[in-house]
Amino acid sequence: MIRSKIVPADEQLHYWSVVQRCLTEFHRLTESAARKKVRQCQKEVEQLPQATAEFFFHAEPFDIACRIAESELDVTNFLTRYLEIRDQPEKKRDGTRG
Repeated sequence: MIRSKIVPADEQLHYWSVVQRCLTEFHRLTESAARKKVRQCQKEVEQLPQATAEFFFHAEPFDIACRIAESELDVTNFLTRYLEIRDQPEKKRDGTRG
């Protein structure tokens, strides 16, 4: 996770969670494969200069998932479901939604 004054840690976690869900739901990767690919991408982002890393989080998680999967999908075909995933509050460790 990058240290950021612009993108708080909880928002970064949610972002990566959405990327992972897109990989499993739209690209049909297994949970473990999606988790591995997301971790690899996170490490790459962490190596970027601070300003570039901050800018990274302006991309839609759907688009990042497509890049990771190396399979460009048309978001309009999945828009309703994608927005449900993206806009759903992240579950906290205690099972409640934040």
